[in-house]
Amino acid sequence: MIRVAKPGSLLLIADETEKHVKEVYEKSLSGLYKDRKQPVSPPIDLVPPEMQEVHLEQMRYGDWYALTFRKPALPADQFPASASLATAEALSL
Repeated sequence: MIRVAKPGSLLLIADETEKHVKEVYEKSLSGLYKDRKQPVSPPIDLVPPEMQEVHLEQMRYGDWYALTFRKPALPADQFPASASLATAEALSL
């Protein structure tokens, strides 16, 4: 997601929490979540350190999480030499 997002974009990752998996999925008949080796956890440790405004929030009584962060805008010296002023302004939005 980060690779294809425009510089300055806000990204969102949302999913179920361990609490929800234990209360709902482990009790279902499908058995997909039985015998798991690791608990479900937000992938905050996988967010690259250069990302900005990293925020983790629990939602719906702790059953879901939302992880948001912003891809840094390109510094002016990193715009391609052939980029026009309009392109530079569009990329910094």
